[in-house]
Amino acid sequence: MQRKKQVMLVIIIASLLLSLSCSLPFLTDSSTQFEDGLVQNYHPAASPVSQYTLSETQQAHVDEYGYPDRFTIFFFDEMLPDGQLYAMRHESWYYDSRGYEIVFRNGDKFTERNGAPIEIKGLGRTVYSPQGFTAEMNLDALLNLQGETGFFVQNVDDNLLKGELIFIQGLAAGFEEGYLSYVETLPLGETSSLAEMPPLVETPPLEEDVEGLTPQELVNEGRHTYENTCTFEDGAVENWSTVLSFEFVEGGVNWNYENLGTSFFYQKISTNTYEYLHEGEKNTLIFTDLGIQKESSSGSSCNSLRSDVSGADVPSDDILFQDDFSDTNSGWDRNDWDDGLTDYGEGVYQILVKVPSMDIWSNPGKHFEEDVRIDVDVTKISGEEDNNFGIICRYSSSPDGFNYYFFNISSDGFAVIGKVKNSATEYISSEKMEPSDAIKQGTETNHLQANCIGNKLTLYVNGEEVASTTDSDLTDGDIGFIAGTFEIPRTEILFDNLIVRKP
Repeated sequence: MQRKKQVMLVIIIASLLLSLSCSLPFLTDSSTQFEDGLVQNYHPAASPVSQYTLSETQQAHVDEYGYPDRFTIFFFDEMLPDGQLYAMRHESWYYDSRGYEIVFRNGDKFTERNGAPIEIKGLGRTVYSPQGFTAEMNLDALLNLQGETGFFVQNVDDNLLKGELIFIQGLAAGFEEGYLSYVETLPLGETSSLAEMPPLVETPPLEEDVEGLTPQELVNEGRHTYENTCTFEDGAVENWSTVLSFEFVEGGVNWNYENLGTSFFYQKISTNTYEYLHEGEKNTLIFTDLGIQKESSSGSSCNSLRSDVSGADVPSDDILFQDDFSDTNSGWDRNDWDDGLTDYGEGVYQILVKVPSMDIWSNPGKHFEEDVRIDVDVTKISGEEDNNFGIICRYSSSPDGFNYYFFNISSDGFAVIGKVKNSATEYISSEKMEPSDAIKQGTETNHLQANCIGNKLTLYVNGEEVASTTDSDLTDGDIGFIAGTFEIPRTEILFDNLIVRKP
């Protein structure tokens, strides 16, 4: 089972375009091709098309909640792991006044999400219903739904649609080879009453430690992931992620640098300040509210911010999105079906794949126009070692399928960068997943960093680069997580401490 997000089209302009007073020539057969612009006084031929019958799940939902305020439907062929194609009807129903979205695939509930209610002045509920649309519809059948005689045409040839995009009041539809492939409705009328916004959750204050550690030392005690910016004596600047452990003992602190497999003892010299002398060079370590600062007598300096501080944002203008998964309404999917599960856990996000040869992914419903750097901690808690899991960037979907880059590792120590374009998958950093000593195998936690910068794609694991490549096909979109199996079923992956930032 795979997850598809709609590509939203701006259709409010349709009502403005219909006020134009020009008329364009047209043909009248089932493969009608119009010129771009407004068509008026068009009389659609009778085109009887059987209505779609709601599934039992959909009908039960309508009986309880009513029809959606608006909806989108995609019709496309999806490829199975064995290469076979089957017809897919992918519907997203939006209840804006409740801040609720539910997605169906061929009538089965696929995902749902709760969020903040949406209020758009002057908009209410669409006059259309989902069962009015089928993949067998031509333009005449569409116009006959509401007796429309005018519409605006835009011929399109891109990743979203290769055919005609038709705008009428309250609706946009895409046609390929004369038949409906996409429809998106716009709610018109009075705006529904809105629920109150949920209350803000305040972060509890940091308490004093019974053993006398300062709040700054408490923040950094234990094992954490840090984002490092270091300036060296020659002026060079480097950025990377790493996992550090701090154990406070009598007279100082033991610093374990996991990427290098080395430890250092820093002697305490004052509040939050520690020193380490090595071959005549003095290194000073200062603990702060959100990380550490390190100064060396050689002239280098490093600022390391924790990327996993629960309940607090790293104070940087570069942060685009952050989630510690303590809030189950932060936008990620919550699904439980025969093939797997995507849901929040106790302060983590989990993906469970139950069947062989299956990838399952999830997205938070964001869109990033700019380049991004994505950091997250990942842990396999059950299943086989022969698996794959990781990060997604530049995710989008269209009638032709899904599109995204993936940055995957496996529990037996392999890594790869790949691309899904129009639902076709390929590895692009190498012909197959390549082994890497940087990956902690089994059930150990790995810190992943995926850089999507221009056409350069790079995967770091525990601070070490393990794969890189260049590709220009995808430029923007959502981020996400992915997990999958090969020939052996079942893998369960936990994701935590997500940060998306500008590179």
